[in-house]
Amino acid sequence: MAEDEEEVVVAPKIERKRDKESTMATRRGRPIKINPKYSAATDVHTPEESLKRYYKVLNLVKQGLSKAEAYNRLNVDRNTIVIQAPIAELAAANPESFRKLRQMFKKGDSILKFAESCLCLCKEKANEDVIKQMKEANDLLDINKK
Repeated sequence: MAEDEEEVVVAPKIERKRDKESTMATRRGRPIKINPKYSAATDVHTPEESLKRYYKVLNLVKQGLSKAEAYNRLNVDRNTIVIQAPIAELAAANPESFRKLRQMFKKGDSILKFAESCLCLCKEKANEDVIKQMKEANDLLDINKK
């Protein structure tokens, strides 16, 4: 009888890495629709990249989307935009100060520290008034830290 039995060989289980694009984020059981054009969130390393992302959000908001929908479309966290908003605000309100500050930003420096430096300049009275006017005219996003 030992000769009639076949030996069963079990192959080892191969674990598959989950691909970011193959798994969809869900909220309350419904998939979030992310524009494939912006599906892969990219890390921002320079102030120019931060400005570009800020203006993408601004354009989506101007097209009629809410800020939350715009953040989801671009696959970016709200807090990230809030923290880096002073970069765009300073660039719009006082380009000369922005250029001077930008020249001091070197490769490898933290974008967060650059944003904090921009925030200090944005709090100056002259810049603050210009930023407030631009926000009222919808030329900048009306966002504040919570």
